[in-house]
Amino acid sequence: MNPFKLWSQTKQDSINELKPDFGIRTWDDLSEEDKHIIWKHLEWFFFDKSKKSERNNRYGSKTFYEFHGQYESDREKLQERIIFSIVALNKKYKAKNYAPNFLEQVSLDNACFDFADIFVLPEGAVTSNS
Repeated sequence: MNPFKLWSQTKQDSINELKPDFGIRTWDDLSEEDKHIIWKHLEWFFFDKSKKSERNNRYGSKTFYEFHGQYESDREKLQERIIFSIVALNKKYKAKNYAPNFLEQVSLDNACFDFADIFVLPEGAVTSNS
């Protein structure tokens, strides 16, 4: 047993000094309006709003827009980003279950449903019927 304590064990505020948050808010600290603004920026980046279609899953109907891109490879890169984000959320935040549709059935449509729901649904709302 070591009789000497580490600096972080002797100072109460050491965690804030060692891991500062730089004033950045957590996702839960954002208002619905802030989330909506972020969604509008992402929607503009990912989707071509002039090309839309209605799609259904077992939780209801949603409007889908085609991905931006002159070439298929451009659209595939954007699709991969959506799927990568949803996989990362499911892996890191298992208890919050941000992507219940994608967790039940892995598909681009379900990834898009969940990706949009993260920004559109109010805090604590879950799209699965669990």
